[in-house]
Amino acid sequence: QAVLLILAYDAADRYLRAAYRLHLTHVIFGSDEDTFPPQVIKDLGPAANGTLIVASSIPLTLTSQPAVQQFLHNMEPYPGFNLKSWTIPNIGADNYTAVQLFADVARTVPNVTAQTMRAALSKAQNVTAGGLSAPLQFVHPVSGYGDITRIFNDKVLLMHIERGQLVPLGGKVHWVSPLGTAVGG
Repeated sequence: QAVLLILAYDAADRYLRAAYRLHLTHVIFGSDEDTFPPQVIKDLGPAANGTLIVASSIPLTLTSQPAVQQFLHNMEPYPGFNLKSWTIPNIGADNYTAVQLFADVARTVPNVTAQTMRAALSKAQNVTAGGLSAPLQFVHPVSGYGDITRIFNDKVLLMHIERGQLVPLGGKVHWVSPLGTAVGG
């Protein structure tokens, strides 16, 4: 009764259009491109209402969110970063989050060196990294790479399409663990 998809936004657009033409309901869409252009959602039309979206970060279209406002403010000096022409690539928001994450962890060490940062990152938990994503964890080792740890986001944002826009379930950003524990945002 449900389909879960993880597709790039252009492929998802084509799939969802076909699903709506076939009257498929209960579609859940997850994308690795949380910052996809608003036109993709609008172009789907009324048939998209109620489609569930799973995201690992707050879409930049949610401009009422303080983390999105801060990101857009920080990007103002850089040409091409605006929501009107949608030239902000998904990697732009990801890179911003990575820089914020590094800065957050760097503030916890007395002297920033490769060794102190590696040690601090290996133990970091619940790092907000500018607030665009759920609190990040670094405590999960990556097999095959020695003692290097990786970033782990164990929560997602649940949204649905409502009148051509993404809307968080319940009207407010809540980070939800797949195990059912919610973190208010």
